[in-house]
Amino acid sequence: MQTDLNKWVEYKGKMRILIILGHPDPESFNHAIASSVYDALRNDGHHVTLHDLYAETFDPLLQVQEIPERGAIPAVIQMHCEDLRSADGIIIVHPNWWGQPPAILKGWVDRVFRPGVAYRFEEGDGGEGVPIGLLKAEAVVVLNTSNTPEDREQKVFGDPLDTLWRQCIFDLCGVRTFHRRMFSVIVTSTPHQRLAWLEEAKGLCRRVFQKGPHDKFMDSDKEWPPQYVLDTRTLIRYEEEKDWAAVYALNVAAFVSGAEANLVNALREQARPVVSLVAVENGAVVGHIMFSPVKLSGHSELLIMGLAPMAVAPEHQRKGIGSALVNTGVEQCKKLGYGAVVVLGHPEYYPRFGFSPAACFCISCEYDVPEEVFMAIELQPGFLDEVPGKVKYHAAFGSMTNVL
Repeated sequence: MQTDLNKWVEYKGKMRILIILGHPDPESFNHAIASSVYDALRNDGHHVTLHDLYAETFDPLLQVQEIPERGAIPAVIQMHCEDLRSADGIIIVHPNWWGQPPAILKGWVDRVFRPGVAYRFEEGDGGEGVPIGLLKAEAVVVLNTSNTPEDREQKVFGDPLDTLWRQCIFDLCGVRTFHRRMFSVIVTSTPHQRLAWLEEAKGLCRRVFQKGPHDKFMDSDKEWPPQYVLDTRTLIRYEEEKDWAAVYALNVAAFVSGAEANLVNALREQARPVVSLVAVENGAVVGHIMFSPVKLSGHSELLIMGLAPMAVAPEHQRKGIGSALVNTGVEQCKKLGYGAVVVLGHPEYYPRFGFSPAACFCISCEYDVPEEVFMAIELQPGFLDEVPGKVKYHAAFGSMTNVL
């Protein structure tokens, strides 16, 4: 659409993000979440608007004259409607109160998610049909706090907040990519745990809203992280912040130095986007793989990923974990819209996944390595046809050709 093109020209790949906070206590963990996410996204260059509903003394009472689509609405509600209408991404932060958001936030939905702003009905439909979503936002993140353990919330109460926000509100209003995280139990959490949760919230929002003019949003959390069951004990899934320490230790154990572990940390922070997967067995991280964008000289517009590094705990090697990581990672790169993956590795290992010498595509590596160890796979047929050039890895790799 032309409006999308204009948006990316104006913001050069950055986004309008709307954050709505619903908690009365400025010292609450909800406020800490909203503030941390706000700062992180602003630092990434996004245009971020934060509405603290209690601090703004938002009036949640819907007036009868506001109900019709062309009804009279106060200027403050019009402002909120415009913020919602223009948002490329939305973040909602609130506590779980009786399986519901605070009344002030429910009132915000009542008054701002208006017909003509968030949804409409087909002509001739008096309201009995299925509404058509109007929101332009392509992704939403809902961040909740709770004093109910997660398993009880799921098994006893059925997690009503997920149903409310995902299905009853955002799916109905046209936002299909949905992510939600419930942080619990707040009252028994330690300062260290809360700091970790803040990092997790920032990391989730930065990954979801990392879209640029050639990127796609991270898929809805109903589809992401990928979960591939290798056997009854081993699961391949997307790396989470709680895994970072274990991933670092794994890479240190798997290689002769800590260089690879430091590289993973650098890519996680600097490269956008990355596909970072872990293999988990009995709750322990036993394998890890990372993909990060590379550039092809003369064809910088092409979306190509580089596989590196990959590590499997020595005691878990030769069990198919490495193969599962490669296959799952390549599939995730394809889902993100990337057309090819390159790897610098053993010429007798990677061809089993469909890799072939990159020289067959007239592509070379920036590093001085034997031709047969630099390989590529097309994720879209013909993607590498007639695009000769040299692949350049992210600056974080430096001279670490042994990592590749």
